[in-house]
Amino acid sequence: MGKYMIRLCFVLALFRCYPTWAQGEPSITGLNVGMVEEFQPLDPIESQWDGTSYVIPMVSRPLVRRDRHDKLQPFWITQLPTHENGGIQTVTENKIVYTVLSLKLKSQAKWGDGSPITNKDIEYTYNRAKRGPSVHRVRVYDKIEKIIANPSYPDKFSIYISPNHLFNIRDLTDFFIIPVPPQTLSKKLNKEIDEKKDKELTYSSDPNNPKLYNGPYLVKYFKQGNQISLVPNPSYIGKKPSL
Repeated sequence: MGKYMIRLCFVLALFRCYPTWAQGEPSITGLNVGMVEEFQPLDPIESQWDGTSYVIPMVSRPLVRRDRHDKLQPFWITQLPTHENGGIQTVTENKIVYTVLSLKLKSQAKWGDGSPITNKDIEYTYNRAKRGPSVHRVRVYDKIEKIIANPSYPDKFSIYISPNHLFNIRDLTDFFIIPVPPQTLSKKLNKEIDEKKDKELTYSSDPNNPKLYNGPYLVKYFKQGNQISLVPNPSYIGKKPSL
């Protein structure tokens, strides 16, 4: 974490000395980040480059976070699941024993456009991560057998852990959320979703869309390989950003 902050501070210092709008780019109020290395669109599932990893925590948050004392804190969920609070249970299906996490989203969980984060977003995130490239697959998604969204309560969902993998609640710090594209809302959220249609709402084709982000900042301006401009997210449920 330390090396990332040092690099980011160095990047911000460089950008302050050599702002890209002085070379013809639009001047935008907010946090302007000049990158000294190539970066990808800010997709928390597919991005794999260091340059992108510095910025993603500013615009996206996982289900669980570590505080500055390395203690786990629920971020999008109401509580950390334990055996004592009923959040961790053992379920047998077809003679296979699963560890099941029963989770509930916070009522104030929202995307940058103010729309609610629901269990359909959780389910969609998992299904897309499992069928495509993901830097977090080994750490969390590959350890999950399936996710079931409660059809009656959009804030409740269950995570079934594969019996072939060791799982720790700390793994949920790598479970970032992406929104369900509007055109898939009426379809079954599984591996048969038409990927071409899913691309209509993506971090590459529509990077300024506030619906894509849930962190302390939203993307105001994005030019790959050149500049990212961020503004505070009014729907963010955590501590408001200082910059």
